[in-house]
Amino acid sequence: MKLLIILIGFLGAIACIAAFVCFYLDNEKLGWSFFIIFAVLAVVAGLFEKYMWWTSWGW
Repeated sequence: MKLLIILIGFLGAIACIAAFVCFYLDNEKLGWSFFIIFAVLAVVAGLFEKYMWWTSWGW
């Protein structure tokens, strides 16, 4: 489960970098879509971490 949180965080970081590159290249639609993906992955990783804290799995 801890590995899943790390993987989601890593994918979120890649999406954030891709969004920055898309905004830099003036491709706003693709940039916003990557930014939304980053935001969703950040929320999911946070919820998984809270769930693990509540259930004491793997910590």
